[in-house]
Amino acid sequence: MKKNILTTTLLSFVFLTACTDEDIYKESPSYTQADQFYQTEDDFTKAIYGVYQDFKQAGFYAGNGYSRDLVIVGDILSDNLLSNYGGRGSNRAANNWTFDASQTPTDIYIGAYKIITDANLILGKIDHLKAGDFKDRIQSEAKVARAIAHFEIARHYAEIPTQSSRSNSSIGIPYLEAYNPEIQPARTKTIEEVYSKIIADIEEALPYLDTNSKITTRINRHAAQGFLTRVYLYTGNYLKVIEHAQPVISQVNPVSKTDQADFWRSKMSTGVLFEIPFPLTNDISIGSGFGYGTNEKNMVMEFSVDKALYDLYDPTTEPERFNAYFKIYKLAGDAGFQNIIVNKYFESQVKNYVNNARYLRVEEVIFNLAEAYYLTGQSALALKTLNQLRDQRYSHYPGKETGDHLFHAIITERRKELAFENGDRWFTLKRLLGVTKAPSSYHKGLQRSGNGYRADGSGSAPIQLFLKADDYRWQLPLPIDAIHRNPNLKQNKGY
Repeated sequence: MKKNILTTTLLSFVFLTACTDEDIYKESPSYTQADQFYQTEDDFTKAIYGVYQDFKQAGFYAGNGYSRDLVIVGDILSDNLLSNYGGRGSNRAANNWTFDASQTPTDIYIGAYKIITDANLILGKIDHLKAGDFKDRIQSEAKVARAIAHFEIARHYAEIPTQSSRSNSSIGIPYLEAYNPEIQPARTKTIEEVYSKIIADIEEALPYLDTNSKITTRINRHAAQGFLTRVYLYTGNYLKVIEHAQPVISQVNPVSKTDQADFWRSKMSTGVLFEIPFPLTNDISIGSGFGYGTNEKNMVMEFSVDKALYDLYDPTTEPERFNAYFKIYKLAGDAGFQNIIVNKYFESQVKNYVNNARYLRVEEVIFNLAEAYYLTGQSALALKTLNQLRDQRYSHYPGKETGDHLFHAIITERRKELAFENGDRWFTLKRLLGVTKAPSSYHKGLQRSGNGYRADGSGSAPIQLFLKADDYRWQLPLPIDAIHRNPNLKQNKGY
């Protein structure tokens, strides 16, 4: 049999690193003989598990302590987190918006193309399986994983289709639909083409995915539909958001207010649509990018919560969420000053900072649906949908907003609920810049509070407080190593 040796791709990275029991077999840390693998159902099961393991790589949930993973970068770039000057200065350039191609804020480019490579290896060999449910499921999971990875690259490094009236025709990213280590792919001409391919991958997969929403560590139909609501929201197709959101929220309930503490200790997965599990004490500590330590005396904070965000929460009417999300510490390393600590990942069922990585929750789908209702002129349904979640967070709330106040309530609740998860705040502000039916205040750019990193607002603040709507830095720079490895890649403007 001719051996097909898998080598390093020319996108930017070396892939196929250390394996696990659930990873595909690798004959060495840097290559495998693909034609001797991908033969049996057991091979393909290991291979798809390997794709899910890829989400534990750099850029997604590597937990390497450099504050460059998906779980934190969007909050650093936006107005949720402030670089703590008692820390090591990890990724401070991202918080100050002083990054460039040699000092990029994230490793998502590397991690995402690793997922794409391994998904395409599966799809290229899928016909080794006989027709049937097993083949359909593996193929569909690989397609959705590939779509998720391309989506993450697209929203980080390219414009979002709703960002401006010209964004659809702006430059895209390389969209890889087959494994070929010899190519040096160029970016697609338009971002519209990229999002069309993402949607096609998911829509094609939907009918063949498992319908059991209780299996949250593999991509099922509800997870794919929930993800589609995110993608369609980014493209401005609000009717499609409604179409795919309704069956998800009718079947999957958000976590209740009384269960939030246990939820963020990973004792349960209520409301989760897709997550990466970290069940062992020696697993990756995904919360270590915020800071590390076990108490006030030894805690070293890389990033503290902005007082302006903290003040949005009401400890009287939403004590469960308030306590699950935050701690106040008088840090010995900061002369006893109070700092607002991200508590979401601090406490855990097995060990501090070791927590499941929740890529998608039904709570986000509820916000997507509420926003889609609003933007299609269905304000009553938008309010009803928003209140569906507020019923699970508050002991009482007004809940009768209209007009611009209703839209602001949707976005504010979204910010509060999804803080410190997958960068939602940054991408929400980015995609709303060109949404004409959104209040005009969302079209101006990103205005930070001006607070310093301490709980009372004192201490050093970011050196830049306002990012204009047309600023080039909304699109992150492609890593310089990627440009050097692939001369067909075009760098983003401004870098």
